Amino acid sequence: MTLDSSLLIAFLALVVRIGAMFVAAPLFGGANTPPSVRALLSIAIGMALCPLLAGHVAVPSTLYDLGTLVFREVAYGLLIGFCVQSVLLVAEIAGSFLDFHLGLGLSAALNPIEGIPSSTLSKFKYTLALVLLLAVNGHHIPIRALLYSFEVSSQLNLASSFNVVMNGLAHIGVAAIQIALPVAAVGFVVDVALAVVNRAVPQINILMSGISAKILAGMIALSVALPGLAHGIDASIEYMARSVQQLTHK
Repeated sequence: MTLDSSLLIAFLALVVRIGAMFVAAPLFGGANTPPSVRALLSIAIGMALCPLLAGHVAVPSTLYDLGTLVFREVAYGLLIGFCVQSVLLVAEIAGSFLDFHLGLGLSAALNPIEGIPSSTLSKFKYTLALVLLLAVNGHHIPIRALLYSFEVSSQLNLASSFNVVMNGLAHIGVAAIQIALPVAAVGFVVDVALAVVNRAVPQINILMSGISAKILAGMIALSVALPGLAHGIDASIEYMARSVQQLTHK
C-alpha cells in the first residue's frame, strides 16, 4: 500500500466524520469524555477504515473543495450521531415526563454526561436504554453507515437530511409518550382516587399522604411496564437503522 493523495483524503474524511459523530452520539458525546479521547478514537478508527475507502472519496483540487469536503463530513457525522442519540432521547424524555407526573421532578440534579439537569427516572431510563442499545449491537449501525455512506454517495442530500431530522424529532415525541403512557395512566387514576378521598374526608392531609401513595403506585407500575420500555427501545433502534439508511441512500 502506497501513501497517496486518495488515501490521505479518505483518512481525513473519516476522521472528520467520525469525530463529528462522536460529538452527537451517546457514550462519547458527553462532557465526561475528554476531547483527546474522542480525537484518538477518531484517528484510530480512521486508520483502520481508510484502506477500504481509498479511491471512494474524490481528491479536492482547490481549497474551496477541501472546505466543502470538511463541511459535508461534519454534517454527515452530526446527522448519524443524532440518529443514534434519538434512541436514548426517547427513554430520557419518557422518564422526565414520568418524574414530573409522579412528583419526582424536584430530585433533578446535574447530569455530568450531558451537562443539563436530569431527574431520577429520566436518568434510569436513559441508562437502561443505553445498556439495551449496546446489548443488541445497536452501536454497530453507525460504524457500518460510515462505510456505506462513502461507498454509495459523495453528496449530502439536503432534502433527506431535513426529513430525517424532522421525522426523528416526531418519532422521539411519539415514542416517549407511548413508553410513559401506562405509568402516567396509573398516576392519573391515583390522582382521581385522592381527589375522591379529599372530598369525602376533608380532614386528611391529602397532599402529604398522596405523594407517597402516588410514588409507590408509580414505582409498581414502572416495574410492570419495563418490558414496554424494552419494546420501545427496540422499535427506536429499528427506526434509527432506517433513518441512517435514508441518509446514506443514493
